[in-house]
Amino acid sequence: MDINNVLKKLNKKLPRATFSEYDKMAEYPYINSALVLYTEEILQRDPETQTVFAVEGIENKKALSFLADILELSDFENLLEVIVYNTCKYGEFGVRIHEKEPYLEVYSPKDYDFDNNTVYLRTTLEEVSFDRFQIFGFYTDYEDYPRGTSILKPARKIFQRLKLLEDTLVIYRLTRAPQRFVYYIPVGDMTAQQAAEYIKKLANERRQRSLIDPKTGTLRTEPNTVGIEDDIWIPEFEGGKSARVEVLAGASNVSDIADIEYMLSQLFGALRIPKAYLGNEYDVNRATLVMQDIKFARGIKRYQGFIRRSIEKLFFKLLRVSGFDEVPRVKMFFPNIEDMQRIDYLLQKADLIDRLSTITLPSGKPLLSDEEIKQLWSGKNDL
Repeated sequence: MDINNVLKKLNKKLPRATFSEYDKMAEYPYINSALVLYTEEILQRDPETQTVFAVEGIENKKALSFLADILELSDFENLLEVIVYNTCKYGEFGVRIHEKEPYLEVYSPKDYDFDNNTVYLRTTLEEVSFDRFQIFGFYTDYEDYPRGTSILKPARKIFQRLKLLEDTLVIYRLTRAPQRFVYYIPVGDMTAQQAAEYIKKLANERRQRSLIDPKTGTLRTEPNTVGIEDDIWIPEFEGGKSARVEVLAGASNVSDIADIEYMLSQLFGALRIPKAYLGNEYDVNRATLVMQDIKFARGIKRYQGFIRRSIEKLFFKLLRVSGFDEVPRVKMFFPNIEDMQRIDYLLQKADLIDRLSTITLPSGKPLLSDEEIKQLWSGKNDL
C-alpha cells in the first residue's frame, strides 16, 4: 500500500484543520494565556482531596489496582495537563493504548489521519486499528466531527487581521514617527544638475564620519550612526536665504491604537474569555465582573464535561484491553455556579448592611437597631 496516496486521499476526504496556524496563534501572548487559563479552569483541584479527578464505580479491587498502577506509571495527572492544553488548541488530541503491555502514549493530531477503522501515523507511516483500542481521541467539541473543534477556531480570521494591524502599526511608527531634519542649502547660480550633484555630495559627507583606526593609525570613514537617511535636502538658488536647518515633526497620531483595541475585543469575544481575566480591562465594576465570571464558568463546565467523558472512555478501554469488565465513572471538581451567585449576593448584602449600621440620625441614635439589622440579614424585613 502506498501510504502517500492514502494520505492524499484522506486530505481530500477529510479537510484537515490548519494545525500549523493554531501553533502560530498559540505563540501570541493573549492566546497562549487563554489556553493556559482554559486548562487550569478545566483541571481544578478538589479543595478537600487536592486531586484533579476521582474514579468511581469500580468494584473489582484488582481492576482498581491495575488502573492505579497504569496512571502512576504514565504520570497521568501531569500528562492530563498536556492533553487538555493541546485538546483546547487543536480541538482533539490522540492517546495511544498499547495492547500487549498497556501504557499510554500521546500523539498530536498533526501526526495522524484516519479512514474508517484505520489510523495512519504520519511520523512512522504506521497503520493502527481503532478496533484494537490503540488510539483514543480527546475532544473539546464535535462540531467538525469526526475531527475535533478547536477553541481557537472562531478567532482565526480575527487573529490574522490583528497581526496585520500590529505589523502595519510597527512599520508606520518606524517610518513616520521619527522627526526629520530639512536642510536648505544655498547653491548660488548653479544649474539644476550641478545643484543636485552638490546636494548629493553634502548628504554623503554627512552620512560618513572620519575616524582614526587605533590599530593602524590611518584615517578611515564609517557610516554615521545617527539616522539621517530620511532627512530632506533642498537646494536654494540665487536670491534665497542662507543655509538653515528646520525640524520636520513626525506623525502625531502614532499613539492612536483604537483599531488594535477593537480587534483585541473581537479576539476576546471569539475566545469567550473576559478581558479582565488577562489584565486587559481595568474599569469594570463588580456586578459586571460577576456576570462575566458566571458566563465563563458555564463555558468551562461544558468543556470539562467533554474532557470528563473522554477520560471515562479512556479508562474503560484500558480496563477492557486488560480483561476487566468494569465501567468506571470519573468525577471532576467544579464550583457550583448557583453557589457563586449566592456568595456574591451575600457579600453585597453584608456590605450594604454594614454601611447602614454606621449611619446615625441627627439625634445621635443609629439609623438601624441591632434587632432591625438581624431582621434584614435574615430576610424577615426589607428596606
